[in-house]
Amino acid sequence: MWAYIICPTKRLMEDKMADKSGGDIEQKYARAKLELEQAFKEFDGILKDKVLEQNKSIAKKNIEKDVVDKLYKSAVNLENLNSGEGVMSLCIIVIRELLRDRDRTNGLEFQICSLKRDLAKIKNDLGIKDDKK
Repeated sequence: MWAYIICPTKRLMEDKMADKSGGDIEQKYARAKLELEQAFKEFDGILKDKVLEQNKSIAKKNIEKDVVDKLYKSAVNLENLNSGEGVMSLCIIVIRELLRDRDRTNGLEFQICSLKRDLAKIKNDLGIKDDKK
């Protein structure tokens, strides 16, 4: 054990030199960013899926769980290499998705209001009166 501490192997020295020169760290950082980007693309695909929860198979639910795990792990890897970047990446993803959900909700609310207005007009044209006031 003492020999290991006093006289490290050539491979350990090369690893330490690679870390100091930044080459290995830069490659890990680029790989971590790419992994996060790929995980986000998979996550985005899941969010665009329109299958209702009750209609999803167990396999589909497991895939969703795996994609979320992959997104989390890739963010943690990025966080370990560059403090703050993994967390901020997840925050930005959440904010983007909230904005997309807001826009979708606003569109649906507009359609509902339009349908209610059209229905009220049709009822009025047909002489149907609502009991609601």
